[in-house]
Amino acid sequence: MNDKKMEIHPVHTIRTLNLLLAILGVYWACLLPVSAAAPQTGAVGIRLLLLCACVLMALFGRAHVAALVRGVAMLAGLRTPDLLWRPWFAEAMRGSMRSWGLLLTALTIQLAMPGTTMHVASGAALLSLSLSLSVLLSLAHAGWLARPLAGICYAATGALLLALATFGVRQGLTVTLDTLGTLPAPLLLAMLLSWPALSLWMTRRWGRAPPQRG
Repeated sequence: MNDKKMEIHPVHTIRTLNLLLAILGVYWACLLPVSAAAPQTGAVGIRLLLLCACVLMALFGRAHVAALVRGVAMLAGLRTPDLLWRPWFAEAMRGSMRSWGLLLTALTIQLAMPGTTMHVASGAALLSLSLSLSVLLSLAHAGWLARPLAGICYAATGALLLALATFGVRQGLTVTLDTLGTLPAPLLLAMLLSWPALSLWMTRRWGRAPPQRG
């Protein structure tokens, strides 16, 4: 396992996520000149890019936790699981950080271009929040969170999605996304830092040893 890169994800998962990431990258590359030449047309494309990026980030979050659960199952029967768990956990974290960083950079560049109506920080904040909520819900589903904390995660996510859906139906998608930029700066910063903070917490809690079965 040390002589080659660990395959923490099944092959079909890697191919699917990489294909989706590549498609989104091509779409972003095509969107850049359009948004510069025709801001009104580009605005629609930017919102679609943001939504697709958030969905993709949620898929990466689910795959991240699935890789950790897979690692626990595979290494549990070995004599020294902790020694092999550490590089496994680190590789899973690097993969999620890499994807998050790529999409974050692309969205920031896109939203910083002239003619964009959305606040430049709103896309990054929503992207981080999507990844964080996906990871938290997946951790809760896997039983890695205490029941009270898992219940809070389910309730908070449900309430947030319901509020966004209600606001989106009443005001429309354009107004809903543009409103994100009017949120207080501390709230946007908290959303943006949600994934770095969650990844740090996970590293401190499970970075050296996998969770013990109850």
